Amino acid sequence: MSQFFFGKFEPRQLGNMLDFGEGEGHEWNYNLQPIAGTRDASMEDGIVPKSHFEQQRQIFFSLKEKMDSTPDVRLEIERAFGLLLDEYNTTVYENRFVVGGVSEYILGAAFRALRFPAKNTGAVNRRIDIQLPGCDGFSVKGVFAEKKGQIRLINSLGSADKRGWNEATLFVLSGIGIVYADPDLLPNATKSSGDALVLQWGPLNSLRKKQPHYFISLAIPHKSGDLVKTKVASALIASEILSRPEFKILSSYK
Repeated sequence: MSQFFFGKFEPRQLGNMLDFGEGEGHEWNYNLQPIAGTRDASMEDGIVPKSHFEQQRQIFFSLKEKMDSTPDVRLEIERAFGLLLDEYNTTVYENRFVVGGVSEYILGAAFRALRFPAKNTGAVNRRIDIQLPGCDGFSVKGVFAEKKGQIRLINSLGSADKRGWNEATLFVLSGIGIVYADPDLLPNATKSSGDALVLQWGPLNSLRKKQPHYFISLAIPHKSGDLVKTKVASALIASEILSRPEFKILSSYK
């Protein structure tokens, strides 16, 4: 029977610092252990296909295994996304960037809660949002509308970076959960559309259904339709800044 290899990170304590492969702290060893019964539809019997993304796939399989056996972490992920989408309506354009960034931090916290040495890198890396030792890491994309269409992967307007989709990606999908995909699994599923490279929904949804080991089911709600009570990120930041003691005049008008 064909087997996939699930990865497990095992820390060896070296000090009081938590380090992710840079400097002293924890030393992480990535040990591959065979788990029977998980088969990729693209595999021939007895042959594990080689892919640039094999390490990321193994990490995702392990994440799925641990998340399925840790209901408290699952529940907190669902609650976090529920509050985020209830309070920050992505119909407000600027909130889309905020919700996208917060999504990365929620998933980063989930990785770390499940004992993966994950580091959030979206602020300093245009393509990789969650980094782990030994692989290129993951991009994170959120889709929170009830109706799924084309998924924006890369904004090309005004960008000198003209590369295509080259990243293992975690898609956070309302009403569905988390789906892992990479360009080797969906080789012909992207296209240029205006100022962006987009992924078509059909192939991703088909991957989820036909190869469920690339799918973690979570109760992630759809975005709120209430524009009256929604928070706006820039208004909150402006209020925080203008509430500081040095703004004696403007604080009264924030």
